[in-house]
Amino acid sequence: MIIVGLTGGICTGKSTVSAYIKERNQKNYGNNVFIIDADVISKQIVEYGKPAYNDIISYFNDKVDGKNLEVVNQDGNKCIDRTKLGKFVFAPENKQHLQKLNSFTHPRVIKEIIKQIIYAHLKGYKVCILDVPLLLENDLLKNLCYKICSTIMNDKDKQLGRLIKRNPDIPKEQLSNRIKAQKLTNEQREVMSDYLINNDSDDISVLYKQVDYLMEKELLSMSDGLHIVEWLFPPFGLLSGLNIFLRNYYFSKNRENNVQERGIYLTTLLE
Repeated sequence: MIIVGLTGGICTGKSTVSAYIKERNQKNYGNNVFIIDADVISKQIVEYGKPAYNDIISYFNDKVDGKNLEVVNQDGNKCIDRTKLGKFVFAPENKQHLQKLNSFTHPRVIKEIIKQIIYAHLKGYKVCILDVPLLLENDLLKNLCYKICSTIMNDKDKQLGRLIKRNPDIPKEQLSNRIKAQKLTNEQREVMSDYLINNDSDDISVLYKQVDYLMEKELLSMSDGLHIVEWLFPPFGLLSGLNIFLRNYYFSKNRENNVQERGIYLTTLLE
């Protein structure tokens, strides 16, 4: 099994790519792909009564507007007011509070991701996709990946426009701050990724063609040989994973210093 990181900046199409792979998996990809969605996990770990929920309420409740971060959802259960929390932590002057929020959630998300990777390996999947927004900022998860694919938008106005359309109730300034709060530039993502999916086009089929090429011509084909060897000799999977981790760890400084070549834009392979 190969582990592939799928990441991207806010509203660049990462979730659309993930959903498309999930939809096509059984019919077109032989049900050989297992997707781990960090966004889903991050919502699960902050459900009412869980440790991350309690930590967030304890720390942020008296800091947000109205000094009340708990609301009741449509099902009658208590939950965190994500809009109010987002407004607070993504404000430019509150970067230290965003780091605090991440300290409550990220370790717990990573723990669950590792558990699901082990499950996917034991079930015999060929490709395990880590759908993680902050994959490139997390050394552990980044180094686990055999390949990394990033969704990219070079048109920043279009990126903001899509974010506004997705969040019509949130002021434009707050959404702009969320984009600016991202640590990595497109240039950095290009260096730290193996594959790049451009999502500037308004034609969704352009995005889907890139994903199909990535899955059918690249990832599934390169996993075939490894899958057979792992099936015949199970310890090989562990040794292969360890080798990939050590290789990525060794070359991590090269990636950060732009020594390594930039990733391949899949649009160039379709030309």
